[in-house]
Amino acid sequence: KPTVMTYANVNAMVEAISTQWSMGEGRDVVDMPTFPIFWIVGMAHGGTVIVPPMNFATKGPGSANPAVLVRTIREHNVRSMFGSPALLANLSGYCNQRGITLGSIRRIVAGGAEITGPLYEAVGKMIPNGALFSNYGATEVLPATEIGGSTVLAETWPLTETGHGLCVGAPMPGVELKIVAIDDGDIATMDDAVVLGPGEIGEVVATSPHVSDRYYEAPNDMAANKIENGDRRWHRLGDCGFLDDTGRLWVCGRRSHRVVTEDRAHFPLCCEPVINTHPEVERSALVGLRPASGGGPVPAMCIQLRPEARDRSHQILSELKEL
Repeated sequence: KPTVMTYANVNAMVEAISTQWSMGEGRDVVDMPTFPIFWIVGMAHGGTVIVPPMNFATKGPGSANPAVLVRTIREHNVRSMFGSPALLANLSGYCNQRGITLGSIRRIVAGGAEITGPLYEAVGKMIPNGALFSNYGATEVLPATEIGGSTVLAETWPLTETGHGLCVGAPMPGVELKIVAIDDGDIATMDDAVVLGPGEIGEVVATSPHVSDRYYEAPNDMAANKIENGDRRWHRLGDCGFLDDTGRLWVCGRRSHRVVTEDRAHFPLCCEPVINTHPEVERSALVGLRPASGGGPVPAMCIQLRPEARDRSHQILSELKEL
């Protein structure tokens, strides 16, 4: 989508990040974001921005050379960085296998996909003097919420593994979140939306001074993703979730990925983490199967086992059914 970011949007984003990440307290800023739009953050605070040694044109972040990243971080005494889960999994795997630590890093912010409990643990070993945080948002909402790894491991990840959804934390400064009843069509105004209470699963919408409120010459995208509300717009993030009693957001998966049967809706992030707790599961996916005889979809789990476990698939299937 051709997202328009105004000067006011970017200024508000930098201000929110400055407050959340304590970048405005006179500390040295040596930042290496591996997502180019965030290069502006370090510069906006008068700090140093290290351009990471990555091929942004034709390669994904997970293919970045971890040895070169380690050398760059050490040579420039990098104190903070932003990275995707794929990049951090690759980097932490490389470092932990070799006993390498990155002592200069105080804060890593991850985003772009779900961050699992095991990844928090792996990155924590790599940065003994720092901490990993997860940001949730979208291109139009950079970012919306944040949660720290210590909170995830001690409190929320055990609930995620029992089907509770994925906690992505409290709203960033200036961000207002609401949960509205799920609607696969357009929602023209907030008067047309049904706002839900704590614990009720619906669609996540957000508004903030740093949220992009329009697209460039894209009326269909505007209708599908924006909700009018007087002099401001709410953005539909496309995810389902709920707010808990403390105001933290729990995400249950993409609205388009839910499987709706006659009696209930099944959500990916309430199903997949449960299956993924099995040590022999590489990954899983919730899908809706269409019976040849017709009728509504049947929820099913597609499961990829680790290669060494595939000759025991029948036994593992029984164990997965117990889960």
